[in-house]
Amino acid sequence: MNSLEVLGAVIIPESEQEKIAELICSKEDPDHCYQICVKIVDSNTMKRYNKRYRGLAETTDILSFVTAELPFCESDLTFAEDGFPDKPIRFCDIIIDINQLFYQRDSNIIEDNYRTVLIHGLLHLIGYDHIRSADAEKMRAKEEYYFKLTQGEN
Repeated sequence: MNSLEVLGAVIIPESEQEKIAELICSKEDPDHCYQICVKIVDSNTMKRYNKRYRGLAETTDILSFVTAELPFCESDLTFAEDGFPDKPIRFCDIIIDINQLFYQRDSNIIEDNYRTVLIHGLLHLIGYDHIRSADAEKMRAKEEYYFKLTQGEN
């Protein structure tokens, strides 16, 4: 069971964001349980986060972190019995710069741009990256796939 909490301005309903996170996390990494906090910030706040965590004194649209990982309890209890998942838990943070969403939206509506950025951040949590061009192509294909899937196009 994965969960997601949103702090800050809500661009799309939190329930929709939870469904997107559940879809991606359960499909891409069924061996972990994800507890995700999405924080919506302004550009000045994002610059501070980006400087602190990446050493870059500039804004970016999204930052994604696995902040902690807890192994599963090695007891005979199941999820239903003790209220805890029977697989390792990844605690994660996603930070989104709301100003960058408006700046980058082109002809997209802001909600679609938000979904795209959220999907991008979730894929980073799973382990996808775009530093090398081959990896970037794989990640871009997954982003398009999940965007279409969440829009009912697949």
